[in-house]
Parts: sequence; structure tokens; C-alpha cells
Amino acid sequence: PPHPSPPAMSVRFCGECNNMLYPTESRESGTRQLIHLCRRQNCSNREVAAQLDVPVYKNVLRRGAVAAVAAPEYDVAADPRLPRSYEMCCGECGSREVVYFQNAVGVNDDRLVLTFVCTNEECKHAWLSTDATSG
Repeated sequence: PPHPSPPAMSVRFCGECNNMLYPTESRESGTRQLIHLCRRQNCSNREVAAQLDVPVYKNVLRRGAVAAVAAPEYDVAADPRLPRSYEMCCGECGSREVVYFQNAVGVNDDRLVLTFVCTNEECKHAWLSTDATSG
């Protein structure tokens, strides 16, 4: 059965300067209390958290997640900032020119995984350096 989703985390804003408030722990007078603090210089707004059942931070770690080739959001083959290789072979069209980049943080953190993208205009096939069949 699926787990119930936790309440949504909301962003709080300072009532004095409208900057974002950051959750922090106050240890004044020997007690621990969750407060929302404005970090703007010359603003000392502090709000005590009223709802303690709503999370202020969620850290999700996924171990063993299968890496997927993310579809690039732009034409990476035409990006002059990306390194190129003429030694890789595209498994789809056979082109020998590819661009490559490191996967985003959080995907296969335990090892370096590169994403390769074919520069052939008709192909644009993408694969990972961990794929044994392509590349």
C-alpha cells in the first residue's frame, strides 16, 4: 500500500521586509524551539513556529535508484561549451561525433556517470557511460 504523503512544506516570508524566512533552532534559555528567522541585514524579525506537525525540511535519499537518461532541455549537440569526442560511436546511427556531460547531482552519486548525446541532426540519441549496449 502507498504511504500517505506528508503535509506540504510552505515558504514563509518576513512581515517587515518580505524576504524569505529560514527555519532554525533557537536554544535560548536552555530550551529548544523552532523559529523562522529573517536573514536580511538590519532586520531582526523572528517568528516562533506555530505548526510543528508541518515539516520544514525533507531530505530524500534514494539508494539503488536506476539512472535514466534525462532528455536534455535544449540542443546540447550545438552547445559549444560542452566537450566533444570523436572516438565514441553512436549505437543508433553510427556517427563518431558526440558531446558529453556529467549527470546531475543525485544520480548515481557513488560513481561518475557521463551522458553522451549524438550530434547527428537526425539522431540525437542519448546514452549513459554505464550502458554496455550503446556507445
